[in-house]
Amino acid sequence: AIHIVKGGGVASLSGTVGLTGDMPVDVRVRIDDLQFAKLMDQLGVTENAIIAWTLDAQVHLEGTLLPLDIDGPIRTQTRDLLVTKDAYHVTPRRRVMGVTRGDVDGRVSFHPDGVRFYDLDAHTPHSHLLASVLLGFTDRLEVRVRSDHLDAADITPLLDFPMGGVGTADLTVLGGYSDLDVRGHLALRGFSFDGKQAG
Repeated sequence: AIHIVKGGGVASLSGTVGLTGDMPVDVRVRIDDLQFAKLMDQLGVTENAIIAWTLDAQVHLEGTLLPLDIDGPIRTQTRDLLVTKDAYHVTPRRRVMGVTRGDVDGRVSFHPDGVRFYDLDAHTPHSHLLASVLLGFTDRLEVRVRSDHLDAADITPLLDFPMGGVGTADLTVLGGYSDLDVRGHLALRGFSFDGKQAG
């Protein structure tokens, strides 16, 4: 088992890694209570991630280490996703947005530029989202999310303001782990913000 620093989770592996040629890989991974921010710390990416996120996962990886080209299906159960204004460990936490829980199926790949999660199909308590994520090895984060059914109840409050409504959304997050550019489009029916109905 591999233990993430500062109590950030445990990964258990079983399978084979060839020690000749391109070093073929066929491995199954079970991840319990992985904390994203602490993983970024252990990988040397940043000690000050602005995303706190806990997940359990089951992964089957196949490919090669030389060159690094590994891919496979992933199934995750996530909870306590929180984007903060400051580093995740700063108290009190200044919330931007969060999602309490969700189930995500998709694929994960490992290449020289980073870890990619793609073809992600996510279900939260009231919403359905499609997404892709790049966790770059050189301080690069890319997140692209699209939803044709987003319930604001899943992400409220935004900053300190409660929101309501159901609709569609597109979100793009690009940049370094401690300096992100967030852009998006949100269209909600029955939209309310800070207790006030729009329109």
